Parts: sequence; C-alpha cells; structure tokens
Amino acid sequence: MLRCRECQLVYARDRDVPVGLYESAYSEEGDYANHFALARAQLEGTIPFNWSHQWVFDRVHPFGRARVLDLGCGVGSALCIAKRSGWVPHGQDISQNALRAAREVFGHVTFSESVDELAARGERFELVTAFNLIEHIPQPLAYLKTIRQLVTDDGYLGVVVPNYDSYAMRHTRLSEWLPPFHLNFFTTQSLESTFNKAGFRLREHKTKIASWRGIEGSKLKRYLLLPYLMGNGLIGRLRGNVIAAMAQPV
Repeated sequence: MLRCRECQLVYARDRDVPVGLYESAYSEEGDYANHFALARAQLEGTIPFNWSHQWVFDRVHPFGRARVLDLGCGVGSALCIAKRSGWVPHGQDISQNALRAAREVFGHVTFSESVDELAARGERFELVTAFNLIEHIPQPLAYLKTIRQLVTDDGYLGVVVPNYDSYAMRHTRLSEWLPPFHLNFFTTQSLESTFNKAGFRLREHKTKIASWRGIEGSKLKRYLLLPYLMGNGLIGRLRGNVIAAMAQPV
C-alpha cells in the first residue's frame, strides 16, 4: 500500500485486475452472489434500499431530460431508487451477468460499453452516479475526467466510496474490500482533491455513522470497540465506513 504525498490517497501498489474478476464475482458462487437476492428483497420492500444511494437521489430532483447513468450498476438496485425518484434510469457495467439481471429482473436500460466509448459517441446525463466503484478503478483520476465528459454542464455526480478513516476499513479482512477488488482507499480529503483535479467541485458529503461490517471477531469484541468508534465519531475523524458525496462540474 502506498500514500500520495500531495492528495493523501492510499492505493494498492499492484494495480492489475485479473481478467474476468467481476464476471466470476457476479456468478452463483462469486463474491457478489448475494447482490442478486439483496436487490430483489429491496425491490419487494422486505429490506430498505441502501441509505447512501437514497441520500444521493434525495440531493437533486430530476431536471432537463432527467437522464441518470449509474456506472458499475451491478444488478441495478440503485437504478430502482432512481426510477422511483423520477429519473430515466440507465446502467453501465463490465459484467454481462450483472447487466443481464439489471435488464431481465428490473427492466433497466443498460450499456456494456466503456465510459470512454459512451463519452466518444456523445452520451450526456444530468446525473451520473458511481456507487462503490471508484475504489475499483486502476486509474481513478483519468476515469473521473472521462465521467466529466458524460455529465451535462449543469449536471451532478454522485459518488459512494469506502471511508479509509474508519476502523472497519483499516482493519478489514473481507476479500471484497481488499485488492484486487479495492485498489484505492479514499478519505474525504483525498476524494475532494481527486474531484478538483478531474473538473468537479465537492458540493456536500456525508459519512455513515458506526457500522460493524468488516470488523472480524466476536460480539464481545464489537461491544468493547463501541466506545472507541463512538469517541472517534464525536471528534470527527473515524465516522463510519462509507462516504457519500455530491459534486458538480466546474
């Protein structure tokens, strides 16, 4: 792991992503196999939608052509919130297994092209979202610069990333939170710096308060850690394992 002295971004030294990693992850035995059942349960109302996805769609009402593009859409659960919020939903992903579910189960319009291909053919959206995606990208700054081409000048970018300023992220042993899945480890400071370099300005952000996910061990360990998590939350540094952020083009 390395840290950029300028923007403080922490990132994996090895940036290579195995071929077919995400296609296999979205298989029945893959790391993301539970995403299919979770999305169906959210759609049926048996469990709530992800708070950070809802937070982003609550920040801006549909305007213009009301087109939203969710990059790395997976099986499309976030697009269900988008549609319910009045947006015209479009999804993009590199996994054909995920896109198939997004189309067949949820009925979303999906793209399998890269962001560069979408930008080159002139696709534009009033809102582009990247939920738990930027941390997977080998070149996040170049990727965000391409996203800037997809966002209308009066549009918005909504991003959710893991928060490296959290106990859960710094100490996790979950395979899906570590390389080769996660290559970049953001704090609010490094995320804002990356936004600025890519042609965006951070409008607002929110961190999720204490989450147990990623903390290994017994319930006793979790209870013993509770004062630590609460204390760091109060001083404003270690506030939870997720950052949700809204940005606008400059």
